[in-house]
Order: sequence, then C-alpha cells, then structure tokens
Amino acid sequence: MAYQTGTANTPAALVSSLSGFAGANGWSTTALADGATGFTAPDGATFALLPTSDSIELRGCVGLSSGAAADAQPHVADTPAVCSDIAGPYTGYFFFGGAEGGAPYLHVVIEASAGVFKSFSVGRLVKFDASVGGEYSTATNWYMSDNSTNYPEHNWHEYLFDGAHDPYGSNSASHVRFDVDGASNRWMPICRSWDGTRATGSMRGGLNLPFGRIGYQRYNKLVPLFPLYVFGDRPSNMRSPIGYAPHLRQVDLRLNAPKEIITIGGEDWQVFPAIQRTDTHDVYGSLVPSSGYYGYAIRLID
Repeated sequence: MAYQTGTANTPAALVSSLSGFAGANGWSTTALADGATGFTAPDGATFALLPTSDSIELRGCVGLSSGAAADAQPHVADTPAVCSDIAGPYTGYFFFGGAEGGAPYLHVVIEASAGVFKSFSVGRLVKFDASVGGEYSTATNWYMSDNSTNYPEHNWHEYLFDGAHDPYGSNSASHVRFDVDGASNRWMPICRSWDGTRATGSMRGGLNLPFGRIGYQRYNKLVPLFPLYVFGDRPSNMRSPIGYAPHLRQVDLRLNAPKEIITIGGEDWQVFPAIQRTDTHDVYGSLVPSSGYYGYAIRLID
C-alpha cells in the first residue's frame, strides 16, 4: 500500500510507523546509534532520520553504519533538514510512497494540530542526466518570531525544495547530492543564493516564481500543478538542472481546502498547505503560522 494515514504521539513514534510503511513499500531500515533510524531506498539511496523531543532531523548519506550516530554516517550531509515544532500528539499523519520515473520517495505530511501541517521527504529526484547523485532530504522548518511567524515570504522559513530560503536563519538545510565538476559524495544545501556549493529549489522562487501563485482556473475548473525543480551550483555563477521532486508538485490553495483530493487527467492528488492556509497574513506579532496559499500536491497511489 503506497498510502497510509494514522496518528502518533511523538516524533519517535512517527518514525517507527514510517519504518513499517517504508518496509511495506520496498525500503529497508537499519537501527542506528542514539535512537536514529537508517532508511535505504529500493535503488540504494540512504538516509538517517533522528527523532528528538520536538523535531525530526533528516540527513542524506552514502551508505549506513549501524554503530554510528546519524551525524556520523558515511559521507553524511553536514547540516540536517529539520522538520520542526512537532512535539505531538498529532491530529494525524499521511505517508506516501512510490517512484516516478524510477526515482523512489517517501513523502510525509504531519497535521501537527488542527489545520497546521509540517512535511518532510526523502528520496531521489527524477533526474535529467546520468550524473551521480539526486538523493535529497527536505523538510518544513518554520522560523517563529514577531516578524516572521505570520509572514509566508520570510526567507528564514524553509519550505520543501525552497527557492527562497536563507540558510543563515536556522540550523536546518534541505540538501541534495550532486557529484559534478570533480566532486564526489557532495551534499548541496538547498537555498536561494549561489556560492558555488549550493542548490536552489522552486518553491516560492526559482523557476516557479512567475507561475506558482496561479490558482483555480475558472475556464476549465482545474488547478495547475507545478514540478519542483532543483538546480545545482556550477562554476562562474552558473547552475545546472539536477531534476525534479517525484510525485510532488506546488499548488495554489486559494480555492482548495487542506487535504482535498483533486483529479487531473485521471490522476488523484491530495493537497496540503505548506504550513497553514490563511486568507490574511503579514500581521506583526501574530502567533498564527501562515503560508498563505502556498501548498503541495502529492500523487495518490493505492
């Protein structure tokens, strides 16, 4: 079964449930040190997930060592992607597993409280060429302050495959492996700016910036879905496309409800807010986290 819903009380319980789901969908798991769990995709991609009291840290790595902690795995990413503020208990969770174009994935959406969602994903991009890499870890990490919590565009927030995240704002960095220009086992943090060692996504910025706010189409009653492309830094201020996220798209939720299922071309997609869908936002001092109409659509495969 490539889709599962349920409830969990803690990050550790969620990772335990995800382990069972992953095993039923062709992945394998390995117990690591300090309570972490290693996940191996059907194509051999490896990841280390570490639940804490209120978050889950995700790291890409190249192989797994059962005697080592998450941050000491072989060729591990320096900085984890961190799905934050999920102490639990949760209203519910949604697991999605499968592959697009041979690229495996595990997408996880947590309804941390009613209407407030946090997401993370591990897998491999649907790649554009035969270069080594494409493995990724990405997570929602929300920066909470008077001038950021209710501001969807704040660049210290981190969305999945973000094109506007500023890595200086947190100790979280989604990342992708991209071994080109003589590099090997290189994990690039996904953020907005070029420095020769980074990647950039398409959520909130990048390639989707002109299109990502296009909502419900009145002439055909359809909502367009936009692939989340990832580009890697190359020399001389250039970037190259690596690939796009498998069975995960950007969607505008202006006229769609969280958890709604939409059908396009015979395919079912379930939609979720990046954190919380609100009609108003950008209120200084508000405690209401808002991602406006930014949302994700995930392919439903039974």
